[in-house]
Amino acid sequence: MTDNRSLRSLNLPARDAETFKAYLHLPFEPIALEMMHIPVGADDVFVATFPKSGTTWMQQICHGLRSGGDMTFKQVSWVVPWLERGHIFGIDSRLAQPYAPRVFKTHLPYAQINKGARYIHVMRDPKDALVSFYGFLSHRLIDPTALSIETFAECWLLADQLAEQNDPDAPFGPYLYNYWRHLLDWWAARAQAPVLTLAYEHLRRDLAPQVARIADFMGISADATLLELAAHQAGFDFMVAHQEQFSDEIVGIPGRLLKVVSGKVGGHKQLLSPPLVARIDAAWQRYVTPITGASSYEAFIAALP
Repeated sequence: MTDNRSLRSLNLPARDAETFKAYLHLPFEPIALEMMHIPVGADDVFVATFPKSGTTWMQQICHGLRSGGDMTFKQVSWVVPWLERGHIFGIDSRLAQPYAPRVFKTHLPYAQINKGARYIHVMRDPKDALVSFYGFLSHRLIDPTALSIETFAECWLLADQLAEQNDPDAPFGPYLYNYWRHLLDWWAARAQAPVLTLAYEHLRRDLAPQVARIADFMGISADATLLELAAHQAGFDFMVAHQEQFSDEIVGIPGRLLKVVSGKVGGHKQLLSPPLVARIDAAWQRYVTPITGASSYEAFIAALP
């Protein structure tokens, strides 16, 4: 089996479930832990998402609003850094940002994040997140010819995600890979901090009013011209046309990680088997329904403002 630390640092492909589970068990690097505790203030904004739930999209919206539409950056992650993993792209999250307020990307849950800022939590249908995450990781981390999407789902989406850490039945890996706990942790955080909760599907359906809500939450006085510009520059066609600015380069690894691919809502319907869909729906009802009362993801986001 591939050495675990080289798997994380070199992003080598996992060719079986055992290797992928070992990857998920790896602790955060010391520099990541340091980044997770940098001082923040009430004006700072965190884009808090589970992977492949509109992260790059929200980075672009927030940066467009605060900068008046500046597109001179080489990669969006250089101006809106990934708090806990920016170092793998050669980015130091502690450095000054070109515009205010400061904006950070994170895949951490609220329990592990820097406290005292404002947080934009974007959620996405777990079935679409699964398909998108699997496809994204297939470029680098996993070998899709050896690790099927069903096995991939077993490793994180269908494990006992609510078990306590250090418990024999604890889920694999840090909260970063833990869809259910990530969702519920951010949902509960609304009672403890300023959290704007958004649904990926609502952003896709009608972006403009959501951009206005985001500007207001960030404390940005945006007129109609700026709101229109920020929404335009966050449109799928615009971001595809500027794909290189919305991809990442890992230090020491050739090639780019493309992040703007399809952005489909409901794309899982053609890719996931009915039994797997049924298991994911059952997992929602096991983990999320008892806490939120929502019988499905669709019912959950329908209740959002």
